[in-house]
Amino acid sequence: MFDFRNHLRFAALLGAGLTLGLYPGQASAQTVVTCPAQSIQAAINGGASVIEFSGTCNEFVFINRSGVTVRGNSGNPANDVITQGLVVASANNVFIEDLTVRGFALFLRDGAYAFITNTTVDNTVDGLAVIRQSGARLDQVTVTPTTGTGNNNCSPLCVGETSNVRMTNSTITGTVNNPAIGGAAVAFRNASITIREGNTITNTGSQPAVLSAFNSNVRIDNPPAGTRTEVSGDVAAFSQSLVDIREVDLTGDVNIDFDSALQLGSLSFGGDPANIDIDGSVLARRDSDIVVVSPAVSVTGDMTCEDRSSSLGGTPTVGGEIDCRDFDERRVDDDDD
Repeated sequence: MFDFRNHLRFAALLGAGLTLGLYPGQASAQTVVTCPAQSIQAAINGGASVIEFSGTCNEFVFINRSGVTVRGNSGNPANDVITQGLVVASANNVFIEDLTVRGFALFLRDGAYAFITNTTVDNTVDGLAVIRQSGARLDQVTVTPTTGTGNNNCSPLCVGETSNVRMTNSTITGTVNNPAIGGAAVAFRNASITIREGNTITNTGSQPAVLSAFNSNVRIDNPPAGTRTEVSGDVAAFSQSLVDIREVDLTGDVNIDFDSALQLGSLSFGGDPANIDIDGSVLARRDSDIVVVSPAVSVTGDMTCEDRSSSLGGTPTVGGEIDCRDFDERRVDDDDD
C-alpha cells in the first residue's frame, strides 16, 4: 500500500536539504510529550523538530519554524488532542498528523505550507483556514461544523488570499447559513482548492457546500480507480471565478454568477472521459458561462441562463429544460435585424 505520509515527508526533506542544510543521516531527534503534564509549545520553543505527543494538551500551539512535525502518538486522532487551536505562520514543510485540533482553529497564514494527515478539526470557531499566500495538502482530514457566527468567521474549510489547498479522502461538514461565511468549503480572493478522490463535502445550511469567489477557482477531479467525490449541497462561483467539475456526484444546484464560469467534463486525470451526475439544476447569470465538454454530463433539473449575456456551450443530458439556447437564438435574431 502506498504510504502517502512517507512520500510527502521524503519530498519535503529533499526540498529542505537545499535550503536548510539537511542531508541524509541528519534526521532530527524525536521529542516525546505527555499531556497535560508536559507542553508541545515548550518543546517547539526548545528547538524540537519532531514532536510526538499523547493525551489532551490544554494549550494553544504556534509554529513559526520550518521543518516541524507535530504528531499524535496513538495514530487515532480522538486520543491525542490540542484544545486551544494550532497556528502555522511563515513556516514550510510542516507536518501535522494523527491528532485533533479544537478551540480557535487550525490556521495557516503568511506563506505557511503544511501536510495535514489523519487529522480532525473539531468544534472550532474558524475551522481549517489557509490564508495569505499559504498552502496545504490534506489527506484523511475531517472538519466538523464551526461554532463562529460573526461576519469575520471562516467556513469549515476557508482558503483565501492567493492560497491553495489540495485535498484527498477528506470530509468537510458545514451548517452554514451566514452569507458572510460563504459555505462549507470556500476559496476566495485569488485562491484555489483542488478536490481529488474520496472526499465528502456537505453543507446542511442555506449557503453552498462549495464556493469559489472573487477571482478564485475550484476544481473537482478524480483520478482513475479513485473513489468519486460526493458533494451534498449547492456549488457556486461568484465574481470572476471558476468551478471546473471533472468527476463528481453532486446533490444540489450549481449557481454561476457575475462574470464567472462553470466547466463540466474536461478530461479527468489521465485523460479518461469525465462522468458527472448533478442531482439538481444549473443556473448562469450576469455575464456567466456554462461550458459542457464531456457527453457524460447528466443534470436532473433545468439548465438556465437567466440573462442574455450568459451562455451555454455544449450539449449535456438534462432532465428538465434548457433555456440558454433560447437566449442565444434571440441574440442571433437581434443581430440579423
